[in-house]
Amino acid sequence: MNQESFEEVFTYIGPSTPQSSEEVKKSERIQKMALEDLETRIRRARLGLPF
Repeated sequence: MNQESFEEVFTYIGPSTPQSSEEVKKSERIQKMALEDLETRIRRARLGLPF
């Protein structure tokens, strides 16, 4: 992503609002699950297995 499109996206979304510690933990859990799912899909694709 080039700097110009980053600025467009950031301007559109705007700065994040403060989150409670519970919201941060939930977000981190979701992010971790998504990363694990992506890694699993990549491993399966490399082995020629279906998703």
